[in-house]
Amino acid sequence: MISHETIYQHIASDRKAGGNLSLNLRINGKRRYRRRSKIGRVGKIPNRVDIAERPTVISERKRYGDWEADLIQGGAGSGFLLSVYERKSRIGKLYLLPDKCSKETMKAIVTVLHGQKVKSITYDNGLEFAMHELVNELLECDSYFCKPYRSWEKGGVENYNGLVRQYFPKGHDFASITPEHLQEVEDEINNRPRNVLSYQSPNALLYHLRVSCSNSPSGCLRGIAGLRDSTPKLAPLALPFHPAIPRRSTKPYNQLNYTNPLLDIR
Repeated sequence: MISHETIYQHIASDRKAGGNLSLNLRINGKRRYRRRSKIGRVGKIPNRVDIAERPTVISERKRYGDWEADLIQGGAGSGFLLSVYERKSRIGKLYLLPDKCSKETMKAIVTVLHGQKVKSITYDNGLEFAMHELVNELLECDSYFCKPYRSWEKGGVENYNGLVRQYFPKGHDFASITPEHLQEVEDEINNRPRNVLSYQSPNALLYHLRVSCSNSPSGCLRGIAGLRDSTPKLAPLALPFHPAIPRRSTKPYNQLNYTNPLLDIR
């Protein structure tokens, strides 16, 4: 029995030889891309740590500083958006990338998260995250990877990507996005009230947590487990962007020289 793949390979060889068998195809002239298994990518990421080995404290959102990262693709090769998402506060950050090579992706992650409290970052198995070990070294954090075909294991950033897509739908020309407009979108999403936060916005919650940390005798806020119980007592912020929350720098990661106040929640 001849498989369909053998037939298509014969037609492709005939086309290269100048034949006309391809004219009999229903969809003529369209290049066929052989499906590749994403499982093969796992072995190409050095020292990959599976999400099964991730501490339960990350899954339970009991501390601040556990992030998830992903890339959003623009239309017609117009670039990508790096999206990073903090699991406890639901804060999200965006960064424009011309391509998704591992080196540029690594630089973008370090730039976006410089000065933030970073304990861990969870990725999918895209090769753009292959330089995760250098990210770990520069940010002093750990990295974990979802299992193949299980993007829901980093569902926080996937949901955040859905919010971003409301502003930049599929096919949108990312080359037309200015840094100012991207910052406006990031701020607007972070100031959107969330049901999971008892209708506090991520920015409002993070601001009040910072205030609580600064007023704590030990300098940090400990043992916040009942987030739903505590957030209704906090007055929501009406500001579109609060000055206590630093804006993202547009400088390359190796030119940053400021220090942001760290939030230490354990």
